[in-house]
Amino acid sequence: MQARLRGRRLRNAALLVLVAAVVAIVGCDDDMRQQSEVIARQDQGTVANQPLKLTLSAPDTCDTERGRPISSSEEAPALRDVAEVAVRWHVEGGTPPYQVEIDGETRDATQEYARPREFGSASVSCALRTGVVSYEADHDGPFRQYTGDFLVDSGSKTIVATITDSGGRTGSATAGMYVTLSIEHAGPTLSAGERYLLNYLGTSLVLTVPNGLTLEFSVYTGEEGDGDDFSYSWVGAYLRYTEGDISAGIAITVELTGGGDFDPWSCPGEESRRYVSETADESQARRIHAAFDELIEKIQVLSIDSGTYASCLTAD
Repeated sequence: MQARLRGRRLRNAALLVLVAAVVAIVGCDDDMRQQSEVIARQDQGTVANQPLKLTLSAPDTCDTERGRPISSSEEAPALRDVAEVAVRWHVEGGTPPYQVEIDGETRDATQEYARPREFGSASVSCALRTGVVSYEADHDGPFRQYTGDFLVDSGSKTIVATITDSGGRTGSATAGMYVTLSIEHAGPTLSAGERYLLNYLGTSLVLTVPNGLTLEFSVYTGEEGDGDDFSYSWVGAYLRYTEGDISAGIAITVELTGGGDFDPWSCPGEESRRYVSETADESQARRIHAAFDELIEKIQVLSIDSGTYASCLTAD
């Protein structure tokens, strides 16, 4: 009897040890799962809490014309067809999707900038100030329309991009480029210190306005001769400067054509190629002439359809 009792006690003790072992194993598995879940949450938190790093790339330069007026109203001018450049952005960190704003806009004419991925592209206007932008379409497709306080001119432009992830975190980046205004017709004012591309009547040249001068641009042409024996014609840019009651001007002849006894290295109207009004005192006149010398020295002739790039660009 006592032997049977001892046998039962041993079996019960063994059963208790086995149950305890199973409980221990189950408890260990639970702990491991809990630890894994904690590590996973920590990993997710590490990625999500990373600060957003935004990279923006853009071309160094942009050449643009002034655009095509849609409205000539002085109170509400409207413009289209300003050149655009392609920029690319890439973000690290944060949680997608991302909302992107580039150059003050959340879209261009063909797409929204919101992205479920970490990279994208955009088309940015070369206008130094875009004013109020709307998006229209015609038979050529969608386009930007500018109203309000827009500015299309030569000068440096900083493109600013900001990004917001799904958790509300933000990042920003900038890219700089230089805008060169291409001019084909008379009328626009050329700003001091800036570079312009002048395209007119088959001639193309780059002109840098000296600091301290604001110039008005126009095209001038002329011809002289007495028939078959002696004749020539010329085309050039006329730049006018005004400051109070002082006025000055310079004619830059860049293309000469002629026949007969035409001398390709002569310049028509030498005596009238530049002038400074008598209202300027000696120091003012000296300063203006020095600026005109600098203007001539920095001119770059890109192309001439015909004729001769003559010595008319000397500063004498």
